[in-house]
Amino acid sequence: MITSNVTTCIHQAFIEQAILHPNKVAITLDDQSLTYNQLLNQVRQLTFVLINDKGVHPGDIVCQYIDRSIEMIVGIMSIMMSGAVYAPLNSSDPLDRLELLVHQVDTKLILVNQMSLSRISSLNVPILDISEVIESYHILTDAQIEELSKVDVTPDSISHIVFTSGSTGTPKAVQIRHRNFMAYMETHVIQTNDIVLQLTSSSFDAHLDEVNGALVRGAQLVALKNGGHFDFDYVTKTIYDKKVTFVGPVPSWLNAFGKFLNENYHAQQRVKSVRWWYFGGETLLSSTIIQLLPFVDEQSRFFNLYGPAEITVVATCHEVRREELSTTVSLPIGYPLIGYCIYLLDEYRQPVVPGQLGEIIIGGVGVFAGYYGRADLTAQSLIDIDGEQCYATGDLARLDVASGELIFIGRRDYQVKLRGGTSLGAMCALNLIRQEVTDKMDISLLFTNPSVKALAAALEPILCVTESGNKKEEKDDDDFSFRPHSSWFIESLGIVLLAWQWLWPIFMAVRLEFDFLPMLLIPFIHLIQFPVFLKLFGGPFPRGRDTLYSWRYYRLWFLRRQWSLNTYWLGHLLGTPFYNTYLRLCGARIHDGGTQWLIVALRRFGAQIDDDVIIEDMISIDDVHLITIGSHVRLSSTSRIQVGSPLKHCNT
Repeated sequence: MITSNVTTCIHQAFIEQAILHPNKVAITLDDQSLTYNQLLNQVRQLTFVLINDKGVHPGDIVCQYIDRSIEMIVGIMSIMMSGAVYAPLNSSDPLDRLELLVHQVDTKLILVNQMSLSRISSLNVPILDISEVIESYHILTDAQIEELSKVDVTPDSISHIVFTSGSTGTPKAVQIRHRNFMAYMETHVIQTNDIVLQLTSSSFDAHLDEVNGALVRGAQLVALKNGGHFDFDYVTKTIYDKKVTFVGPVPSWLNAFGKFLNENYHAQQRVKSVRWWYFGGETLLSSTIIQLLPFVDEQSRFFNLYGPAEITVVATCHEVRREELSTTVSLPIGYPLIGYCIYLLDEYRQPVVPGQLGEIIIGGVGVFAGYYGRADLTAQSLIDIDGEQCYATGDLARLDVASGELIFIGRRDYQVKLRGGTSLGAMCALNLIRQEVTDKMDISLLFTNPSVKALAAALEPILCVTESGNKKEEKDDDDFSFRPHSSWFIESLGIVLLAWQWLWPIFMAVRLEFDFLPMLLIPFIHLIQFPVFLKLFGGPFPRGRDTLYSWRYYRLWFLRRQWSLNTYWLGHLLGTPFYNTYLRLCGARIHDGGTQWLIVALRRFGAQIDDDVIIEDMISIDDVHLITIGSHVRLSSTSRIQVGSPLKHCNT
């Protein structure tokens, strides 16, 4: 069994740093700044008001509804110093969700500032404006400070609550103890000389990793203005001006950030000061780090982290080596942190053999105290292993036999998460997507986007449906069971017809007595059947919207499979005049000087290719309907044509 020797609470560790470094800058936000001594005084002042004026007692839950600001930092530490439990509310959440959360945890009080007060004043909960308390600043007497030190808070006390969503979409209040967080911090890289960027939203537990992690280590915290994390120019300028050394983004944010650096030369030297890059919350791909490498210092280090909120921020860590980026797509999640243990168990709660898939079970110093008010869910999530309470994550992983590291695979229960949204919201979104896809859509999308990634990109505009989509969702609110059905009869008939059109030329050629005719008739009859069926089915087909499993769908389904049978013969005709003639016969518009291999054009039935155009093998074309290629153009095998990009009288 792993035990923790933590004897200090979060706020107590902060006080120790304030005594050691009273004049050191603790926090900055643009032109504002507070030293550790100034921050401690403001925290004590607010704590005194919470206890004496608002009647907050140890164990009470105090919510905070404040955007990124210095007041947010003061509020976090004051709540913990008062012995209460800090519960952050996301300022972007709708009012009905906020009301659900504050009543779920029976909050004693909500802390706000002047900017957030008006948005939450309608809730029937006591509210305290931190700004007013700070503006009425007065130094506490020694007796008052002594009174604060006697507040009954121990390392086993609950320090904060993080709201997460389960498979039903109902929020769950994860309770974390002071000792959970302080034990986790014993493995952290943040040191006194670090400058930490406060990047994460308060709706994620990682914001406490940044805020409390910096303050309990005596580091400097750099806050961003509200909404500033979306302004990459502002972020890079802040990193450069403040000489930030620690940044902990999620991979999706980092991916967009890397693209910004690649496209904006003036910002490319601004992130050289960062020594520690902590990535977590999402799957990390090598490509995300690769695009960042040209702009970071050679000595900077990258870490891929894994851990649900129930185990206190992070449970495993993998330090990314630059040499592995070229050979690995999805990076491993690494080894357990000191004080943590990882089990991989099968569905019968038995250990799996190395290399086999298993559910991640986490034990050790970070395991949470349970879900607030949900003893039933707590009992389901916490299991006993050798007398120790461990958290069953529902995530799947396998152990890499060679390295001993964990490779994250995915969810056991297929839970869906869309950009941090709840599973219930994802279900509604998927229902809307299903209706859009099956009611009226361009059937060719299903045939011309063979990979999941390509199809997802093609369907992404559906997620932008606003008014009409909302009306449809309201209208069919309960119709989650609707799904189209394929026609067994039509598909069976199509398979029989495909087999017949392939076999009958062979049968006819064998019945003839001339030896050379089979070699001529078989490929000719096979190839000529495609344009014949294309004309019979009414093709070429323009782009349009139709119903899934409609007659148009099955026509394209049949022609696509028929074309796959012809690729064998066309491979022998590549580069011959007959090849271009055959392409034109099948619907592609190719000039006499055009050449060669354009199977993708036949799949789309409508590419326009002018004279003297060379298109080499293995070229990738996303959408030939919108492409016009002018004369004297050469497209090499590495060329890629994007949707809607005209190439006229140019060389590539």
